[in-house]
Amino acid sequence: MLPTLRSRFVAELLPSIRAGIRPLHLRRCYADDALQESLIALLPHLDRLSGMPEAERFAYVFIVASRVATAVRRNVGLEAARASDEEVRAWELDVLRRAATPEDLLRAAEGAAKVDDALAAMSTTDRKVVLALNDDGLSERDAARELSMTRGQVDYRIRRARELLARAWLGTTSWVGRKRA
Repeated sequence: MLPTLRSRFVAELLPSIRAGIRPLHLRRCYADDALQESLIALLPHLDRLSGMPEAERFAYVFIVASRVATAVRRNVGLEAARASDEEVRAWELDVLRRAATPEDLLRAAEGAAKVDDALAAMSTTDRKVVLALNDDGLSERDAARELSMTRGQVDYRIRRARELLARAWLGTTSWVGRKRA
């Protein structure tokens, strides 16, 4: 991939990365770290990502960003990482202004609203798992203990919840996690 095409491609991935980081309510400095770490994690895979169907590509990027942001938040601690809604919106606007057209801004705002609606529409148990892992910064093992579940149930529920959030962000109803034949 040529350098200019590569930079444009990375710019197209930014809204999905931002959507993966947003639910964790990170302060600006930690959100920037998560954004940078997500880009670093994705850079070696750009050629493979460019060949993927768009829905799978954005879902993959969303999940990578979510996991990186969770790791950043776990490293700095819950209280240090927590930001207010206004701080999160300010960070999102700053990221969007770096390389976005007005259409990109509108699409990103609509996508964020869809993700918020999808989170609200989740079952209570799935939402508890998402909040335990993302907001409380618990490991899967600790979340399982706290929610009186097996670790496998927590793993299944968080994967399903992340896929639901990714589908909401993409505005699709297809299952993004299916394996290719």
